[in-house]
Amino acid sequence: ERLEKFETIVESMKQGGNDKAVFFRKADDGTVQTLHIAYSPVFVTSIEPIDSSDYSRGVRPVKRLIYSLALVETEEEILLPFQQIAATTRRQTRIAMGILAIVILAAVLSIIYISYRLANSF
Repeated sequence: ERLEKFETIVESMKQGGNDKAVFFRKADDGTVQTLHIAYSPVFVTSIEPIDSSDYSRGVRPVKRLIYSLALVETEEEILLPFQQIAATTRRQTRIAMGILAIVILAAVLSIIYISYRLANSF
């Protein structure tokens, strides 16, 4: 199944397809990796004679597929920056919650102190 999926992608690339897809491969350690691929064809336009025995008939443009350019990346590599951002966000959230708890505690203690002072002054 993995090989069929990859062969479908290769066939689409050979035909000049432009797409993105996901396929799987087995790593050296035996685990299955998820790979994301994006590919696009590279065409070159050239001219060829309409009738090679009579050049006065003119030429016509011909668009030929030279190769397909593909970028492949593992899913882990794609997700890594987002995982780092998530870890940073969790750390910053814990710090912010700690500071907020200290501010709230200071406000509550100030209110209790002011209330105590006011109650004793009457």
